[in-house]
Amino acid sequence: MRAVALSDEPLPESYLARFGGEHEQVMDIIRAVRTNAGLVVSANLPNQGQAPSLPRDAIVEGPALVDGYGVRAVQQTALPAAIVGTLATRYQWVETIVEAALEQSREKFVQALVLDGAVSSIDQAVALADDLLAAQSPYLGWDKQSR
Repeated sequence: MRAVALSDEPLPESYLARFGGEHEQVMDIIRAVRTNAGLVVSANLPNQGQAPSLPRDAIVEGPALVDGYGVRAVQQTALPAAIVGTLATRYQWVETIVEAALEQSREKFVQALVLDGAVSSIDQAVALADDLLAAQSPYLGWDKQSR
């Protein structure tokens, strides 16, 4: 893939074939930017105010306008409090799991499992974290002291 990306040759025709799923939108998005088409798509973009109830810079999926200026989020109305609460928990889960990975922190990983709601107790989260970290240790590259 790297060789193809760095090559001066045009992309192989097979790269432009249509397949089902989201990745088929890439060609439509590129075309809309190049032709200033005004296409509306669903896009994951940093929150710059388009989702006023959610933290700024959180990545939010929502409608976006694609035209000659690029991909721009469409402003949305504020969400109901109950939905904001649910999304706040999910957002904090993502932040905690990323911090756990970056800091190689077993403690934060346990916290993320609790936030996820998939476990019914802290003891269960600790046991699951230990099992998962042991199983994935060849791939994580975490220091033994951080676990």
